[in-house]
Amino acid sequence: MANSFVRYTGNGTTTAYAIPFSYRSVDDLSATVNGVVVTAYTLDGAGTTLTFTTAPAASSAIEIRRTTSQTTKLVDYVSGWPLIKLVTLLHWMEQISNGMYKVKD
Repeated sequence: MANSFVRYTGNGTTTAYAIPFSYRSVDDLSATVNGVVVTAYTLDGAGTTLTFTTAPAASSAIEIRRTTSQTTKLVDYVSGWPLIKLVTLLHWMEQISNGMYKVKD
C-alpha cells in the first residue's frame, strides 16, 4: 500500500502538488505548511492534485496527509455471514470438482 502522506518543499511560486495516494473522501485529506493546517486549497476533478490558493513560501515544509478515523466504522458486517457464504461456495466447488472426477473415472 502507498504511503498515506507526501512531503514537498515550497519554492514560493508552485501552487499545485500531486497526491500520489488514494483516499476515500476529501474529508480524509489535510494539508499543512510548516506544521500549520491550511484549508485554502482546491482539488482537481480526479482528486490527484492539490492546488493552494497562495503558493507556499520558499523552503516551507508542505505535507499532504490522508487521515482516516480509527474509531468510526465504514461498514457494518453481519457476524459470520460472509464466512457462511464462503464455506457454502467452497462446498459447492468441491462437489463440482468431485463430480468431474467421477465422470472422468
